[in-house]
Amino acid sequence: MSELDPDADYVVSCRSGNRSAAAIDRMTDLGFTSLVNGGGLDQAAEATGIDFVD
Repeated sequence: MSELDPDADYVVSCRSGNRSAAAIDRMTDLGFTSLVNGGGLDQAAEATGIDFVD
């Protein structure tokens, strides 16, 4: 995460949605401010309009 811009916008997702929530907690602790929990792959695809490949 040290190479990511903490001021950029991010949608964080994982297969089930559990790890994305943990990642958002960690990113918030590191100063990231614009984070959206995309949940699992299905929810992220629906929210963003992007088809994610398993």
